[in-house]
Amino acid sequence: GDFTVSLIPNLDIVGSFAVFKAHVQLGAPYDLAPEPYDDLIHTTIPVGDISQDNFAIWTRYNFGAIGLHGWTAGVGEQCIAKRAITDSSNQIFYGYIPGYALTNAFVAWENRHVKIQLNIDNLFNQFYYYAARSNQVIVPGIPINPRVAVTYKY
Repeated sequence: GDFTVSLIPNLDIVGSFAVFKAHVQLGAPYDLAPEPYDDLIHTTIPVGDISQDNFAIWTRYNFGAIGLHGWTAGVGEQCIAKRAITDSSNQIFYGYIPGYALTNAFVAWENRHVKIQLNIDNLFNQFYYYAARSNQVIVPGIPINPRVAVTYKY
């Protein structure tokens, strides 16, 4: 689901969420063998590297109402639930990588022709796992990541 709210004329809140159960039906012989994760026999396992629950929310404020025309700033939170570690064919279940919550922010200035924007991903430099391709390939997330973009319109 998605939602958008304008609390006051210059403040917007935008968000999204998802809640679902992504599982794979196991066929023989995988449904007859215990899984490495818990040594139990399963008929289904979670799909690898898929967040079962996630939520994101962003706020953006336009400073034009207080005399700072062209300036906007925002902050957002992205929450990703734990994700399964499976083999590449989703037949063997090894466990989970933990979920995470990241804070991102931006500040921008623009006029009729130019826009300059500074984005900062992972604002608080939190360690997290970005992905699990298999039990042998677990990818860490990026540390704090500032980016500057300059756009010219003619």
